[in-house]
Amino acid sequence: MLERYFVSFLLLVSGFLLFISFKLPLYTTSGLIGAGFFPRIISAILLILVCYYFIALIRKKSEKQEEGVPKSIVNQMSGGQEVFRKDIVIKQCILIISLIACIALTDVIGMLPIIGVFMFVMLTVVQRFPWVKSLIFTVTILFIMYAIFELWLGLILPKGMFE
Repeated sequence: MLERYFVSFLLLVSGFLLFISFKLPLYTTSGLIGAGFFPRIISAILLILVCYYFIALIRKKSEKQEEGVPKSIVNQMSGGQEVFRKDIVIKQCILIISLIACIALTDVIGMLPIIGVFMFVMLTVVQRFPWVKSLIFTVTILFIMYAIFELWLGLILPKGMFE
């Protein structure tokens, strides 16, 4: 039940971001990519993925009910409430708080450093990947982001205190 609320919240946020992205221009007057291109693409992808996950969540619930265990028995086993794992809820809360902090600190620290710290912390603390693999993955993704945005597209990312 809690997971459905969380996914519903993500649906609302991604829909809102997609709506807001249409206020930004898709292309500049000279024909280059405008400020609305990447927010529109990313929010559309996010909306599609969250919708897919929400549909899979609904299917999973209906399959459990079809397995022959009546919903009343499941509710009796869990004291009348659906069972949820506290560690998953804690991970989701850590993710949301970290995303808010990441957005707030982007202009102060810079986009690439804050994304690097965010990815490394999420991989090591939340997902429990070994720190060496997390570091290699984070550095690789940061290099790819730098190559795409700074070198290939010529966009200036917020540098923060490293300017």
